[in-house]
Amino acid sequence: MDDCARALLIRIEQPLRIAYWFTGVSFTVLAVISLTRAITLFLGWHSTLAGVYPQLPFVPVRFLASSLVLMCVTFGFILMLNYRLITDIQKIALRDGLTGALNRRGLEEAAAHLSAHCARVGGTLAIMMIDVDYF
Repeated sequence: MDDCARALLIRIEQPLRIAYWFTGVSFTVLAVISLTRAITLFLGWHSTLAGVYPQLPFVPVRFLASSLVLMCVTFGFILMLNYRLITDIQKIALRDGLTGALNRRGLEEAAAHLSAHCARVGGTLAIMMIDVDYF
C-alpha cells in the first residue's frame, strides 16, 4: 500500500498530476471510511447503536457515501490511464516506427520549440538537412 501511495504522489506534468491527486485523495477517503467501519465493528459499537438504526438513515447514507467514493477512485484510475495513453499516442505520432527518428510533425514541433527558445535567449539557430538516397 505504501508503494501505491508513493506512486500517486510523484512529481509529474500538470494534466496527469490532477488525475493522480484526485485518485490519491479518493483512495485516502475510501481507506478512512473502511478503517472507521472496521474499528466500529471491532469495538462492538454497532450493537450499542442497534436501537438508533431505525430512527436514523445511517446505513443508506454510508452505502451512498461508499459508492460515491468508489466511483471517484475508479474515475481517477480511468483518468490516469487516459492521460498515459494520450502521452503514448503523442510519442508514437512524432516518431518514425522503424528508425525512431522524428517525422515531419516531430521536426516541426522541435523547430518551433527551438526557435522560441533561441528568441528568448537571444541565440542563433542553424538547420542542416541531409538527404540519404537508397537508405
